[in-house]
Amino acid sequence: MARCRGGDAAAFDTLVGRHQERLFRLAFHMLRDREGALDAVQETFIRAYRSLDRFSGSGSFGGWLLRIAANLAVDGIR
Repeated sequence: MARCRGGDAAAFDTLVGRHQERLFRLAFHMLRDREGALDAVQETFIRAYRSLDRFSGSGSFGGWLLRIAANLAVDGIR
């Protein structure tokens, strides 16, 4: 996380690789649409990257990403 916050794109790529499948499964389960789920996952990582300074570290990074993805999927359902 420290490397990501410092602007290390490779470190963020590692986190993306580690979490993208799980986020896709959640988004697809909620949206039942492959393209919508892919869009939600992409937007999740964009928002997470822009908000790295707001991640407190008190919970898991994966849990934080799941919450962002779930919120985006709910918005997509509406």
